[in-house]
Amino acid sequence: ENVADACRSEGGQALILATDVTNIDDMIALAAAAHSWKGHIDVWVNNAGVFAPKGFLDVEEADIDIFFDVNLKGTFFATQAAIKEMLMDITVKPISLAPSRAAPRGATPCSRWRVIFSMTTMASSTTKPVAMVSAMSDRLSRL
Repeated sequence: ENVADACRSEGGQALILATDVTNIDDMIALAAAAHSWKGHIDVWVNNAGVFAPKGFLDVEEADIDIFFDVNLKGTFFATQAAIKEMLMDITVKPISLAPSRAAPRGATPCSRWRVIFSMTTMASSTTKPVAMVSAMSDRLSRL
């Protein structure tokens, strides 16, 4: 609410939707709501991500599950939902903004971006070009 209020106070517009990036139905609903709100989706930014730095021997199955559910599956299915909406009316090419350097505590986030870059490239092979941005703030990539 605070971010939306700040956006509105500067003359912008904001739509707030509570979603769970690990829930495919939520991602489909989010993309559909975004599309119906403005009548189109020009750019889709996947900015959810988790990274809990632990020693290799301290990582548990639950850590890996949430990492893949949010960072990979969430990004993939959110992108898929957005592209389905975008295919209705937009004709621009996908882009991916991946960090240029690895996180200082390990290569895992960087590896995630290589997967997302590949996924974004795969998404560009749809029958109609779409706009797609996969991005994460530099601050988050350093956590």
